Amino acid sequence: MRIRRILTTALFSGALLAQAAFASNFVSIKDGGRTITGSSNPDNLRGSHGNDRILSGGLSSGTESIRGHGGADRLVFSANDSVVPDTAGIGGPGGHIRIRDLIIDNVHLNPEADSVSLGRLIGNDNLDANNIGNYLHVITDKLFGYGKKNTVVFVNIEGDFSASDRQALDAGAGNVGGYGSDLVLEFQNEQGNNNFKILTGLANNTVEQFQALIDMGFLELSTTDIFGSSGGDVLEGTSKDERIFSGGTEGAAESIRGNGGADHLIFETDDIIANGHVRIRDFVIDDVQLNSAADSVSLGQLIDQNNLDANNIGDYLHVVSGCWGYVRAVIYINQEGDFTAADRQALDTCLGTLLMGDYKADFLLDFQGLEANNHLETITGFTDNTVGQFEVLIDWGFLQL
Repeated sequence: MRIRRILTTALFSGALLAQAAFASNFVSIKDGGRTITGSSNPDNLRGSHGNDRILSGGLSSGTESIRGHGGADRLVFSANDSVVPDTAGIGGPGGHIRIRDLIIDNVHLNPEADSVSLGRLIGNDNLDANNIGNYLHVITDKLFGYGKKNTVVFVNIEGDFSASDRQALDAGAGNVGGYGSDLVLEFQNEQGNNNFKILTGLANNTVEQFQALIDMGFLELSTTDIFGSSGGDVLEGTSKDERIFSGGTEGAAESIRGNGGADHLIFETDDIIANGHVRIRDFVIDDVQLNSAADSVSLGQLIDQNNLDANNIGDYLHVVSGCWGYVRAVIYINQEGDFTAADRQALDTCLGTLLMGDYKADFLLDFQGLEANNHLETITGFTDNTVGQFEVLIDWGFLQL
């Protein structure tokens, strides 16, 4: 497990704290990580030093404060979040969210890098760098009352910013809404990386700048992310391509159903997985480059070892293709990579499925594919737990490390 460095901040606003309601609705989901849920009121949302999911809840009026406090945090805005529709040419009233301690960097390279998810708030299934500029307007070096220059992102959920709206925003209007803006995100990063233009090396509001922010993983545009907790969740996908974040499962059985689309099941570094059983339905095991319905499972962050590949992943996984009469494939995961021969022999009898793990298995993935492609030996053409089998699953993109 990675050791997260502790980030400290020193910027406080007496006026802000006086008007902000402190939100206490959080659920501990990870070692040092939380899901923190805000309301439509001007909350004061504070993360932990771990990897937090911060669900804003939107803002119907006033000013909200969100502080990451370290870790790789994900700030999520959802379809039902409160926003105040803009009134053309009029500034305010509206929502103004001050965001502190978010690290803008490549999430694949920097374990402290954070992200902001706006796709579900905007609600366009086909968002990308070419059209997200219809919904966002970026200003860097924005000077607010206490003299600090920050980056501001104005959000227009309808995607109809006009040229005059943008001109007014560039001139300093719309601090709390109006001029096409439904929501204002003000980045006050204490790490000195709050200038999108400098960070990307690209001009504001260009396709190239938005593409860089997307490629870094900072700007997330998915409309279909699904999040679980550390408990025994029932996570239901749709016919769309979805990312499903399990959150782990501690001493319970979890159910995950893809329900079509090319889904990506993701386990993260600090997910709690002790003695858990994850039942996975409707997952298609095939080459993701050739089959548009093929799904994938990401385990690399959970195992958290450098240089994982087909030659060593077998230390951490044990595959049984035909549990209970050929009807299920089971993958047992050992985060320490120390399965013994006796452990593997017991697991081959599928005893671990009945005991929620055990025999050195921290948890197990139980594939109950309805497409009859849940027998990994038959699908890959290789014996279970061989380098050849793992290489096929990795090359297909099904097993992501």
